[in-house]
Parts: sequence; structure tokens; C-alpha cells
Amino acid sequence: MLFNFVAIALLQGSSLFAFANPLAEVPHRPRGCGSIIDEAKKNVAELDFKAHRRIATAVNGLLAAGPTTLNVHFHVILKDGSVRGGNVTDSAIQEQMNVLNIAFLTTGIQFNLQSVNRLQNSRWFSGAGPTVSAIQDEMKTELRQGGAADLNVYTVGFESGPDQGLLGYATFPSDFESFPEDDGVVLLHSTLPGGSTPDYNLGQTLTHEVGHWVGLYHTFQGGCRGAGDEVSDTPAEASPAEGCPVGRDSCSGGGLDPIHNFMDYSFDSCMNNFTPGQVTRLRDQIATYRNVPGGVIPPLSSLIPELPSIVIPEPQVPSSVLEEPTPVSSAPVEVIPSAPIPEASAPGAVYEAPAGPRPTARSFVDFFRRKI
Repeated sequence: MLFNFVAIALLQGSSLFAFANPLAEVPHRPRGCGSIIDEAKKNVAELDFKAHRRIATAVNGLLAAGPTTLNVHFHVILKDGSVRGGNVTDSAIQEQMNVLNIAFLTTGIQFNLQSVNRLQNSRWFSGAGPTVSAIQDEMKTELRQGGAADLNVYTVGFESGPDQGLLGYATFPSDFESFPEDDGVVLLHSTLPGGSTPDYNLGQTLTHEVGHWVGLYHTFQGGCRGAGDEVSDTPAEASPAEGCPVGRDSCSGGGLDPIHNFMDYSFDSCMNNFTPGQVTRLRDQIATYRNVPGGVIPPLSSLIPELPSIVIPEPQVPSSVLEEPTPVSSAPVEVIPSAPIPEASAPGAVYEAPAGPRPTARSFVDFFRRKI
């Protein structure tokens, strides 16, 4: 059975990169879905995909190539210079890149941190979100860099307005042609490794959102009926998983719910895989909409020592920033990812992670909320 869903928020896959955190006493709030892509819109998107689909050579194995590397531009939006005010550390960004690269090892995709841009703007920090588009449009228009294959990540606070409580949201590959300025991922700053959001602070929120950015839906899209997420090897799931409910089987037939999949809503510590079917889909999606060529997905053992070094570049502050930027260190820091591959978090779970018209309106469809 398949699933289909869209973009916003969080899972956390392996318990690697767990840190002692003095801010982690915040009480847990279960996640809920504020808005999801309906089947009619999904069907339109899938018709367009089928009409324009390009088969990635990574799937067919036609080219002997190494992993595909995509550049990442990290935009750190601050309310003030404190950690609570969004001033995430260089080490947290480095660990986040490590987590993302390990999660995507089996997809044949790796991410290179191209730039880090820090600036202070309390309006963007508090109010940027998918519902009130004017604020996030202003932010992205000012800051976004690169083309369709460049991942822009914006860390904010989601402190006010209708999007208060979000963990993140993303655009889909098919959105780029109509809304290139909107492309990217907006993320709650405290979901980075070591952050203060309980159960969602191991870095897998970004993994989940990037999953949407490369074309994956939620595993529970469509519930127990229909084509779901358009992937045949993700068992049908009636609703999002919360926590790590081992043995959950919400739809009859097809197997246990994919609670360990990066595209479900489980805790970060419960998430650890993309399926082969998801890899096929995401490679075809980025070949079709992001013009990213494919290549043979190398064996996991050959990918691990080849993870790229991560260098934090000197911050770049746009000239038209609304508020004064917070001073930051300009010294580059080199990080060589060396984290071990995490074990599956439950017996039997397989660690796969390192395995009519085009839309006319924004498809910010995964407004992931935590219930108050």
C-alpha cells in the first residue's frame, strides 16, 4: 500500500548525538497535524509527476557514480543573542549536518554545507510560517540562495501567530517551477541536535523535512485506503505514530506500521530508515523537478569514510536586514563526520538510512503542530 502526505516536521531517527541539555525540562507536547494535503491535490501533483517523470539513473544503475552532493545554505534567524533566542551554535549546525548525511546514506545523496548566514530579526523569528505568508515571503526573498538543487534551511522560533508550535515545514520539488522563491525548509531552531524540544532534539526534524523537499509524503498519507504515499514498500498506516509504538498495526494487511520511517511522526529516537521504494521515488522526483542527475548508489561501507568535511563559512549578512545582526565568530571550523551508524531502536527494525496543471498555490502542507 502507498501513502501520500506533505511537508513539515519532524521525526528523529537514531539516538546518536544525544546531548545533556539544561533547557530540556520543557514539558512534552504531542504533535498534531494542522493541515495536510488532500487526496485531490495529491492526485493532481501525481498526474503531473507521471507526465513529466524522469527516471533517475541511480534507480536503474546505468551510471557508475559516487553519491550526489547537494549544497546547503543555512540561515539562522535570531530574536536575540541567546540560545533561547535562536542563536544556535556552530557545533549544533555541524552535528545537524552529520545527522542529515547519515540519514541519507542509503539514498546516494549527501549534503555539503555551503554557507551559514546569521542575522537578528525578531519579526521573522517569531512570525515566519506557512499560514501568514507575507512574513516568510519577506524572509525568503531576502535570503534564499542558489537554484532548484540548492537546499535552503531557515531556523526560526514559531513563537506567535497561527503557526505557533510548529516544528517545521517544507516545499516539494514540484513547487519550485511556480514558486522558486519559496523553496526550502523552515525549522524550529530547538529541534537541532542538543536543542530544547523534548523528544524532537536529535536532528531528525530536518531529516523529515528534507524528505519532503526531495519529494516524499508522510507514510500515513491517505490512511488505510488508496495509493497513500505512492510508495509500495511502506505499509499502510491509519494515522501518525507518536512516541515509538512498537508493534502498532493500524491497517489490516500489509505489515506493521512503519513507525521507524523518517516520514512518520515518531520521536527522533525512534526514526531510522527510508525504504528502497522511497529512495526510488525521491531520486526520480529530484531528477524530474530539481534537475539532479542520478548515479549508482554506492555500498554503505564505501559511503561512510567519504562523508564530506563540513566547514562553517564566514557569516553573510544581507544589506537590507531589518534589525542589526548579532556578531558571530568568523573563524571557520572544520568538522569530519565520524558518528557511528545507529542501531535500530526496536527488535526487527532495519536501519535503512544510509539505503491538471502544476500547482498554482503554495503547497505548504504539513503544518505540524504540537497541541497545547
